[in-house]
Amino acid sequence: MMTIHRIGYTILTLAILAACAGCPFRKERITVTADGAVLMRLQYEGSAEELERFDALPTPETGWKVKREIKKQDNDKDEETQVLTAERRFAPGEPLPRNLAKENDPEADLYLDFPTTLTIQDRADGRYFHFRRTYTPRRWAYVQYWHDSIDNDTKKLADKPVDELTRDDRLKIVQAVGGIEASTQLEFAKEALAELEPELPPEYGLLARRALLSAYEKNDHFRPLLDLCEDITDDQRVACYGREADRILAEGYDAYLQSLSDSGLGQNQQDVFHRAYQRAKRFHQITNELGAHGFEIEVQMPGAIVAHNGEKVREGEDGNVAYVTWTFDGRAFRDRPVEMIVISRVDHDSAGKRRHDVGVDRK
Repeated sequence: MMTIHRIGYTILTLAILAACAGCPFRKERITVTADGAVLMRLQYEGSAEELERFDALPTPETGWKVKREIKKQDNDKDEETQVLTAERRFAPGEPLPRNLAKENDPEADLYLDFPTTLTIQDRADGRYFHFRRTYTPRRWAYVQYWHDSIDNDTKKLADKPVDELTRDDRLKIVQAVGGIEASTQLEFAKEALAELEPELPPEYGLLARRALLSAYEKNDHFRPLLDLCEDITDDQRVACYGREADRILAEGYDAYLQSLSDSGLGQNQQDVFHRAYQRAKRFHQITNELGAHGFEIEVQMPGAIVAHNGEKVREGEDGNVAYVTWTFDGRAFRDRPVEMIVISRVDHDSAGKRRHDVGVDRK
């Protein structure tokens, strides 16, 4: 779901849930070898802006061999797609990554998180390889609720062609989106207030909440916006809506912070609040963007597959390797984990001399 800033003129086209054509796509092949080494090959495809803004990428600084290429889109818009490929080998026993952040990146805990482990265990009938990756749930329902709360009459306007919308229709849509943004800002603010020590008197937050809502309820925010951003070219209209959206969002935030200041919140505490608010907002932005990303993960295992929870499995031609594949988009790990598990077995004759270090754990 796009925020009011990113919706721009698409507010008036009512593309609130518009499908994403040409969204970023992530393809990954993970190869587990019989000696316990792991080779990861990543391929990301999308616009440079889409790839760079909302998640950590593999870099040489983090041990990846990286290559970037530009691919022309096959359309009339002369658009370009960036293809980033990366490869890294992890030796037996070397920890596997849970994200792609650089060391000491202050936003590391905000990025996509995918703890990955390989456990190797010798049993009487062979060597077992347990591969597991879990995409950590990202909070979403707390903001999705406000999108779902739009009344049915406003939702029905989406069925109308844009040129059939009246001024009142357009105003109703803009006000609805403004209400969503106000409620979302309040969620960020509530999270930021929880970071303050000592805990604030409860009326501070309630008074600040009222100040932010009052800023959005002013009619002069929305009616002039229609006049300002309508009778201009399409490109100008998009910029106009984005600019005005930024202004309204900033005024709401400033009203909230000013109320906290008027209640007696000192400058140091205001700075703490601001940093925590920006982190909550950034987490939401990353989660929102990841929702449009497509994922295809293929894990190649040694030996024969014993069990898995993938979508499809295929055996290698020689019978000594097998491939399990999962496909999903970024909405799959909103408020719930996406867990990938595959277990394979290599006969001791195939694996060579049986090891005595039963339960070798690679994390």
